[in-house]
Amino acid sequence: SGYSIDNLAPFAPSNVSANVVSRTVNLKWDEAVDADFQYFAIYRGETQGFTPDENNRIARLTNTEYADGGLDLGKTYYYRLSAFDFAGNQSAFTPELALTPTNVDQSVAMPTVYALEQNYPNPFNPETAIKYQLAKSGHVRLSIYTSLGQEVRRLVDGNQPAAYHLFVWDGRDDAGNSLPSGVYFYRLESGSFTAMKKMIMMK
Repeated sequence: SGYSIDNLAPFAPSNVSANVVSRTVNLKWDEAVDADFQYFAIYRGETQGFTPDENNRIARLTNTEYADGGLDLGKTYYYRLSAFDFAGNQSAFTPELALTPTNVDQSVAMPTVYALEQNYPNPFNPETAIKYQLAKSGHVRLSIYTSLGQEVRRLVDGNQPAAYHLFVWDGRDDAGNSLPSGVYFYRLESGSFTAMKKMIMMK
């Protein structure tokens, strides 16, 4: 036919973090990795487990931070993000972040130890969230391996600050191919810290 239809969804925003200062929620995340990336979308709900849609989308933007101001003190707000490409494909949504504006600065204290948490959900299909914390800034490598020890996806390979981090894996390898069901391992390395955990993709 001479042309093809792009129906490959972009990667979801990664390393989403947030803090609250008075009535403003400040969101930050990593830059997009897709060559055909068009914009990020931010959704805000007022109930846990809300469904992101056009009615609760509060922003479309290409930069990697957003300040949501004028919120009600003592009320909990829930946030999820996604990415769009120029073909109109939408990524998976990021896991829900819950924040409650108060008169107290809720910036999360820096972690004092390294840790790698169990992914959630697990088993999963097709995506899962991996949380980890870094006690010191430094080079970080977070990779996905098959049960045979073959590295299929490198999620993080670079310097990161001491902080709590979250990364969403969409079940794809480095080439963008969907991987089959089965047991996978994810490994975090930073400085002298190394940890590995098992997860199950079930389609």
